[in-house]
Parts: sequence; structure tokens; C-alpha cells
Amino acid sequence: MTDQQPRNLSLPTPGCFADPDRSGLTATDVFEGMTEHLFYTLGKLAPSASRHDLYMALSYAVRDRLMTRYLAGIEAIGANPKR
Repeated sequence: MTDQQPRNLSLPTPGCFADPDRSGLTATDVFEGMTEHLFYTLGKLAPSASRHDLYMALSYAVRDRLMTRYLAGIEAIGANPKR
């Protein structure tokens, strides 16, 4: 098996490209992403969250925004960029 994907494989476009909850850059969007990860990813409520929990929730929210832009960039340059 090779690292390259077959040329006829069509990859789906993530629906989160235009979703402000996953890709918005305002302070409110990032805060909402952080609180979502705090609850759903880490299983914590804000009053009982440690500083580490808050840090991890923020890290996940930032990662969501970075991955959205990374995947959009990969899609923009095509499936087979020049090497």
C-alpha cells in the first residue's frame, strides 16, 4: 500500500469550513468553542474545571480553527500538490 491516494477518490469537504462555531476567530467564537470542548471533550463543567482543563479546552478550540484553515488550504492547492 502506498502513501498516495487513488486519483479517482473524491474526499468530502468538511462542513465546518463555514461554521463559525468551529472556525470563527472572534473572541466570542473562540470562547464558545472552548466551553464546548470543556464540556463535550473533557467532560467538565466550568466551576469544577482546573487550570489544566481550561488550557486543554482552549487548545482544542484553537486546533479546530487551525485545522479548518489547513484543510481548506490543502483543498485549494489540489489533491496532488507539486513536490
